[in-house]
Amino acid sequence: MSFKRAFIIYNPASGRARNRVQQVLHFQHCLSRYGVDSVAEATSGPFEASRLARVISASGQYDLVIVNGGDGTVNEALQGLIGQNLPMAIWPGGTANVLAGDLGLPTKAEQVAKLVGEGKTKQVTVGRAGDRYFFLMAGIGLDASIVNRVDRALKRKIGLFAYWCAGFRQLISWRPSQFTVDVDGTKYTATFATIGNTSGYGGGLKITPLARMDEECLDICIFSTASRWRYLQYLLSCYGGKQTHEMSGVVYLKAREVQAASAQSALVQVDGELLGNLPMRFEAVPDAVRLVVP
Repeated sequence: MSFKRAFIIYNPASGRARNRVQQVLHFQHCLSRYGVDSVAEATSGPFEASRLARVISASGQYDLVIVNGGDGTVNEALQGLIGQNLPMAIWPGGTANVLAGDLGLPTKAEQVAKLVGEGKTKQVTVGRAGDRYFFLMAGIGLDASIVNRVDRALKRKIGLFAYWCAGFRQLISWRPSQFTVDVDGTKYTATFATIGNTSGYGGGLKITPLARMDEECLDICIFSTASRWRYLQYLLSCYGGKQTHEMSGVVYLKAREVQAASAQSALVQVDGELLGNLPMRFEAVPDAVRLVVP
């Protein structure tokens, strides 16, 4: 697939990079070597990437949108591309860049430009949590509570370690509440669940290690314990994906649709950003968007 005109959406506040404007100008120069003209615009705040993606799609002036930022920025842009025929390329520029790691994407401007020039694309499945689409995962319970506690200023200073700091604080004070996960008519009691579309999760963890974006389903990993010490064991097992091997207190499934409900207030996060509370419906959306891939 040959691209001629691209629109670059970049988040100047993502990650800890400096001189973002100069980096974007350099990237545009790299794209021009492959015959790709480009226009770039910075996001000015939350939901701006979604708005820009919708406007770009509707204009019909571009044959590619390139998103520079972290997983949150990429997720925002995704919302504006669903149902459109405009491919997306990702130039990683955030704190964790989990999706980029899962897809094997390069991070340097020259390498990303080369990838765009090669023009290889792939139609992928995304997930949907309520009305929000996601590339990576939706988390219910513990991890959503951790996302809720992350200090944004600290995240800008120390990056991924801000999540670990929030995680340990949350685990110490955590009062787990139960919720119900309904998969194909079977109800499971949980205190934490991840509904994954990819194997990557962040921080080296693989909570849904068997998930693939070219499958027409989602992977569900359900934890039912209320023990903090047990969760530390689970954490270690998730580094190697061992929790999928009939581990006590863990259920691992694949399904097209999941329903989750709670009598109490259980938080939900999507791609590392807080979304809301249960009840919520989760589903796989096959062939939802086309990505530029290696």
